[in-house]
Amino acid sequence: MPPAAPSATASGRSQAVSLLLAVQDFLLRKIWLPKLVYSLLPWLYLLLSVAAAVSALFLEHWSWIVPYMLLLGIGCLHAAVLILTLRWRYARRKSVPE
Repeated sequence: MPPAAPSATASGRSQAVSLLLAVQDFLLRKIWLPKLVYSLLPWLYLLLSVAAAVSALFLEHWSWIVPYMLLLGIGCLHAAVLILTLRWRYARRKSVPE
């Protein structure tokens, strides 16, 4: 009997690799945001983090969702602080002559 399994797994592997490369290309492509959205993005993240934390505090009978809301709030707060810090460092480096 001829071994048919290696060619089938190789075909499946090549399809998986091509799918992985397509997903990687999609996730790593550059996007251009309008200036207003770009400038408001960290503040929107900050607003979302505060809203998630406050809603987690005031939810009743939804104890299963509270940890997820707090996790979302902490993640958005981290993203807001990271974006603001990166922008501040870039502006500071750009304004200081060498």
